[in-house]
Amino acid sequence: MWDNRGVAIERSASDQMGIGAMSYYRLLFMKAVDGPVMGSEEISARDDVEAVRIARRKVGDQPVELWCDKRRVKQFSPVQPSGSAFSF
Repeated sequence: MWDNRGVAIERSASDQMGIGAMSYYRLLFMKAVDGPVMGSEEISARDDVEAVRIARRKVGDQPVELWCDKRRVKQFSPVQPSGSAFSF
């Protein structure tokens, strides 16, 4: 890579592999939509889109909030269990 004067710029190993800086996110597992917090998990992702993808896989029968520092990125509703194959 070259700067505007034609001088070579050294790139980091992560830049050379196409990996950008990672951001740290926190998943908050809630008892109800308005709290309280029952647990948390830290994840790292390249951006909000990737963090949302990761968080979506973690949603179960309780609400989940995805935070990046002091910014709430997304709130997920609990996944409703699918009904049985039989209905009466």
